[in-house]
Amino acid sequence: MGQKRKRRKKFEIQEISHTGVKCFHLFNHYIFLILIIALVIVIPMTLVWKQVYITNTSVHFNLLKDSLDVLNKEVAELNILAEQLSCTERIESIALNSLGLDYPKFDEIVLIRSVNKKEKKIVFDPPFWAVLRRSIGSSAGSEKG
Repeated sequence: MGQKRKRRKKFEIQEISHTGVKCFHLFNHYIFLILIIALVIVIPMTLVWKQVYITNTSVHFNLLKDSLDVLNKEVAELNILAEQLSCTERIESIALNSLGLDYPKFDEIVLIRSVNKKEKKIVFDPPFWAVLRRSIGSSAGSEKG
């Protein structure tokens, strides 16, 4: 009887170890199955997310491009308006007609020199010469009037 017990214990230990191997084997199958299901779900979702991201970025890019086009048109319009408003003839007509100003006489002109520090040259603004010529030319006319 002692041998039967030893055999029975040995048989029980072997059966327990076999069930552990079976459990571990089933556990491996479940992990493998879960991994396959996760890949089947994750890969398509990643591809869809990437496409949605690309689409959203493209839409945002197009909106910014349209805004840039509108702003560039506005800058061009404002540059044209600035050119028109800073036209010398317009400023002269406003000064003469609306403000009642007249060209200075020769003795009323004061020269202001600006020195370019790098080149040590005296620099005059070109519109200054135009005003100076007009004032000298019209000084004879304003003395008569």
